[in-house]
Amino acid sequence: MAISPISFSGNIQETRQKGGAGKAVASAFVPGLGQFLDGRNKQGAGFLGGSIGLSVASSLVGRSIAKDMAKSLEQSAEAMPKTPTGKLAAIGLIGLAATGLWITNIVDAYKGGRQEAKAPVEKANEIDTNA
Repeated sequence: MAISPISFSGNIQETRQKGGAGKAVASAFVPGLGQFLDGRNKQGAGFLGGSIGLSVASSLVGRSIAKDMAKSLEQSAEAMPKTPTGKLAAIGLIGLAATGLWITNIVDAYKGGRQEAKAPVEKANEIDTNA
């Protein structure tokens, strides 16, 4: 029987806690930052990209409303410009979607990507009859 040297360096694994309040706070200020800190880069990029996309969409609709109002004021300075209800509703829906994405981002960063799933059935107690 040979004695082999013991190497502890290969057996030590760094365990980082996924999620937590600090990462949730980070994601509250910068969407996706908590996921990036967890090493879940794809999810972090998704939250950051979604937030940027909704911000761009909101600003484009807002700019369109401002142009319509300016054009209406140029045509007749006496009349009050008509309110574009469809575009205002679009801004409201974009804002609602952005708020939902922001809350989901914070909750996901706090939980650390853990999902409520059933634990796999362990087979450690089964007896192997083929041995």
